[in-house]
Amino acid sequence: MGGWTAGTGGTLILSLILAGTLLYPGWPKQGIALAEQKAEMSVPVDKTGVAAASGQAAEYHTPLAGESFHTVFMGKTVDIPARNRGHVNALLLGGVFYTPKQGETSGSPLGAIYLKRMWEKSRTRNVICFFVNDLEYDRSFGNLELVTRFENNTLPVGQKEVVNNQEIKSSDAVWGTVLGSLGTGLRYKVAPFQVDNDLRLQLLGKVGYFYAKRTNDTGPNLVLPPSTMLYGTRIFLLNALAIAKDFLPKERHFATHFIFSSSFLPVFLHPFSWASSSSFS
Repeated sequence: MGGWTAGTGGTLILSLILAGTLLYPGWPKQGIALAEQKAEMSVPVDKTGVAAASGQAAEYHTPLAGESFHTVFMGKTVDIPARNRGHVNALLLGGVFYTPKQGETSGSPLGAIYLKRMWEKSRTRNVICFFVNDLEYDRSFGNLELVTRFENNTLPVGQKEVVNNQEIKSSDAVWGTVLGSLGTGLRYKVAPFQVDNDLRLQLLGKVGYFYAKRTNDTGPNLVLPPSTMLYGTRIFLLNALAIAKDFLPKERHFATHFIFSSSFLPVFLHPFSWASSSSFS
């Protein structure tokens, strides 16, 4: 197998309410700011367009994630303290149940640790599953960023092909990848200037390793690709925008949320030794 082997992964999430977001009259007022700029604080405005007096209560808005909130529910006072969304620890434990079964597998365990830290000049985001990890650390220089990533998929057990919902036992093999990435990126904060509201463009160089090994169940006629170094590039574009506005000012308990997020990430990887191999072993 020679030449470039392109594995293109792309995710694009387009909400049907995007049109409503773009047509919303308040959209042009949201604006865009550079990462070094501070978002302007909203000032209550009455129907005549005059800003409310400083002593007047601020206009109600739907609480955003991380904001403090006070209310009374069924006669009981409820106070939710503010939360720093730039400092997150999360643990996910669960499982996946398949119906119908996939081959002989009816379920799989699920577990992950999520760590997120945002500082003035850097940030890190990590999904840790021990055998499958996705780690990223970025250092900011204004709107320019130095981006580093580490990814691995190294399950220690054999994996079988499933055809017509039947496992092919002779296809059992242990395989995995380890990848490191380094590159530059651009990042701009966008309205409403919350933790995850930004526009990012990254260009990364990738170097890694692919391996494949036989197990006791691997058939004698199964041809495995040789273990090899990998190198390539990754282009990542992300636009994350969230807007929460009241469309019925007289009915303050009704609110409409718009969330738009899209990403585009073509990945090109080249197996170093496959180009010179006439056959797999």
